[in-house]
Amino acid sequence: YGLFIDTWFEITPDECGYSLTGAFVDSKCLGSQFVKGAKTEEHPEIDMLYLQGLCGSALADGDKIRNTSLYEHIKICMLKHFSLGKLDKEGNEIKVHAKLSKESLKKHTLSVCHSFFDWFPELKVDEVHPSILKSKTRQYEDAGLLVNSPYFSVLRKERNVDLIISLDFSDGDPFETVDKAAQMCKDLQIPFPTVEHPENIEEPEDFYVFKNNPNAPVVIHIPFFNAGNCKGEVNMWKNRYQTFQSAYNDKMISDLLEKAGLNITNTKEKLLREIEEVIKKKKEHS
Repeated sequence: YGLFIDTWFEITPDECGYSLTGAFVDSKCLGSQFVKGAKTEEHPEIDMLYLQGLCGSALADGDKIRNTSLYEHIKICMLKHFSLGKLDKEGNEIKVHAKLSKESLKKHTLSVCHSFFDWFPELKVDEVHPSILKSKTRQYEDAGLLVNSPYFSVLRKERNVDLIISLDFSDGDPFETVDKAAQMCKDLQIPFPTVEHPENIEEPEDFYVFKNNPNAPVVIHIPFFNAGNCKGEVNMWKNRYQTFQSAYNDKMISDLLEKAGLNITNTKEKLLREIEEVIKKKKEHS
């Protein structure tokens, strides 16, 4: 349906509202009705845990569901073993293996896919956005499905951000999030540095700086697995931690935390240097 400046809606314990438009209310007032800034209808305060569950929905976008290889994802998940989430004495994960016939797998998968199509029928309107005609409410999806990093929360003009440190954790292309953010900012005319990096790089470096736009924040981008914390083994580590897999055991978690920590300790001097440079420039222009 296209990209709008009020595409992003954020919810925090303190305030809720449109990230870029800047229209916010106290979180306790979320759901209440307002006219020209004055509350006209009270709504009971919503529990924050409920909101976290409600907003973490990747299934709000019907088109995204249709364009996703659901059959393949479901097939992979069902053919793989399913975890009980328990560990044996050696700390290894206890697993249950499910035996499925190809016919049963196909029947179940098609049933799930057909249900999604029933839930999200096609809506085609030539000039008016369908969500406006369909309902007075809006349905939001987890922003991670659009761009898996919260750039647009910090790019709100009133926040006056000078430096963004992007600790990337996405599966797949280590530059996908920053590339998408740059393109969306260009489309929405939001100041953002030009992002340039090697294409199809198998082993990214552990530190990238984008700072070629004087009107935009400096962006430091650190891919999770890189030549600094797992040199020569990036693909091995990426394959070990995938989106569609069962629970991590204690060792997997501790190993992952160690790699994350190395991304800071290995780049500490570079981080401090960039922070000092940003502070210096801010003082010069104040």
